[in-house]
Amino acid sequence: SLGRTLFELYASSNYSSYIEISKTLMEQGKKKESLELASEINYDFYKFLAFKNISVVLIQQGKNDEFLSAIIEASRIATEISDDSWKFRAYSQLSIILMEHGKITESIKVTSEITNAYSKSMTYLELSKILKKQGKKQESQKAMKESLELALDIKGNYDKALAYLEISKTLIKQDKKQKSKEVMKVTYKVASKTDERESIMIYIEISKVLMELGEKEESLKVATEITNTDSKSKAYRELSKILMKQRKKKESLELISHISNDYSKSIAIKDISKILMEIGEKEESLKLASQITDASLKSEVYSELSKILMEQGKKDKSLQIAEKIKIVSCRLDTYNYFGKTLPFEEAQNLISSIASEENIIEVIKVISENIYDQMEPSEDLNPYLYNYSYYTQNLSNILFHQAKMACFFEEERNEEKLDMLSEVLDIKDWRRISASA
Repeated sequence: SLGRTLFELYASSNYSSYIEISKTLMEQGKKKESLELASEINYDFYKFLAFKNISVVLIQQGKNDEFLSAIIEASRIATEISDDSWKFRAYSQLSIILMEHGKITESIKVTSEITNAYSKSMTYLELSKILKKQGKKQESQKAMKESLELALDIKGNYDKALAYLEISKTLIKQDKKQKSKEVMKVTYKVASKTDERESIMIYIEISKVLMELGEKEESLKVATEITNTDSKSKAYRELSKILMKQRKKKESLELISHISNDYSKSIAIKDISKILMEIGEKEESLKLASQITDASLKSEVYSELSKILMEQGKKDKSLQIAEKIKIVSCRLDTYNYFGKTLPFEEAQNLISSIASEENIIEVIKVISENIYDQMEPSEDLNPYLYNYSYYTQNLSNILFHQAKMACFFEEERNEEKLDMLSEVLDIKDWRRISASA
């Protein structure tokens, strides 16, 4: 009900701070305070979460006995949760954390307490993933088998289709492609029994999985059965991305041509041009991007392409594209990104290559913020501080901090520097003094 949902939202926001603080206290070694705070939570599921998080901290600290004590307490609390859906969620999380820490028998025992077929199937699926990562191939396969068998017992077609879909995706990651195809056929059959609204999302996901498996014709067949125009466009967008990542450029672009909505087509072109740039097809990427008619989307794609090139070390090409960004806020965001992500020397050298003063100021502002946040004195910073001090107020604060550090924390007291500090009342004075020094 609505009232119950609102209460759950309130409880979640109210207790999340308790959960986080109790975890932090345990990380700080304040065990007593941590446990006392967790015990004060009077909503069972959130109390369970608190003790579960505490147990994770304890095992990370190598305190195995205390980890077991916290897990036992979390298990006891889970059994007292009155609402079955929340109880099964707790059991699932408990089972997963036990499996992650090598407690296979205990994990399976907790999972056996889940009586909802969907929850139990999905829990076994997660256990299969964990066991696979741990190199326990036989146990992983056994857990996968349990997940598949339980999926048969799921009552609602929508939940059943979702379960099969997740199982199929996991099988692909576990290099069981043929088995994944078999499960996907079952998924499609079950999804066809759901109503149109529910089936759309599942059909999109099925078509994506089939395309990733190389089953192009089957994938497109599923996508064409989507009757809603917007949803079909979304399916084609997703499939075109997969084809482009598979280096099937012609098929990818052909699929985009079937998107009827201009805005959806532009979004698809934006995504594809980004993939092309990432794989080194610069000219093709820019050619596609130029076809976008929506000014906002065009600015977005040029911003993303510029960032990709900068990350690839192609500074000049990156700046050429950045200058094409017409939406001011988007362009400044791009230069802001350069200032934030590039190392100091690279960001500083970038300034001389930027044509627009407005864009230069944006980079300088962000570099200055980074310096101010770090407050680490460095000889390399001095020329930068001098040359660009009039662009941003942050620099006067940086200089004042550096002057204090030089005057008061050097081994030998320097009267000359102290006199200089007394004169540095604002940035103009500092520039005057530095220039005449």
